[in-house]
Amino acid sequence: MTMFRRATYLVALFTANVLYAKEEIKEVDIKIKGLVGSSYITGVINTVKNIKEVEKTALLELKEGLFRVNLKRGNNLSFEDIEQLLFRAVKKAGCACNLMHNITATGTIKENNQKLVFHIGTTNDTFYLEIDEHDQRLKEVVQEAFNDQVEIKITGRVYEKPGQVLVISKIQVSEK
Repeated sequence: MTMFRRATYLVALFTANVLYAKEEIKEVDIKIKGLVGSSYITGVINTVKNIKEVEKTALLELKEGLFRVNLKRGNNLSFEDIEQLLFRAVKKAGCACNLMHNITATGTIKENNQKLVFHIGTTNDTFYLEIDEHDQRLKEVVQEAFNDQVEIKITGRVYEKPGQVLVISKIQVSEK
């Protein structure tokens, strides 16, 4: 199984609000190894920025090699597509990237095999939701988003684990 085909495990900070944007992945944070000089940083930024679906790129934290990549509106890239594009660009710049650290996306809560999932409509990416059994407020907000079929925005921490699971650790609801 290649690095690009492995399943993903998300620990998420979940922000729910009604949005009027298309369901899509909006930004990703990636950790990059091998940033041994300013030429590597510039190389990564320029190479990633040259991807047609990328709007802008920024170095968040040099010590950790953490970059934020904002994607253009209307992109139809799946999680796997983004992973492949970014990993390939980082490699071309002479560095290594082995995980997408955070992801921000819009989508809806749906039901699949009697389980709630976060679904990004344009790409058909689906993440199964796992909610801490003691977090009643979080359960209520997710259930309400499911019942009302409102579009929500999530930011999640990405880990490599078996199965695509979105573990929600926190949620904020926008004021109506």
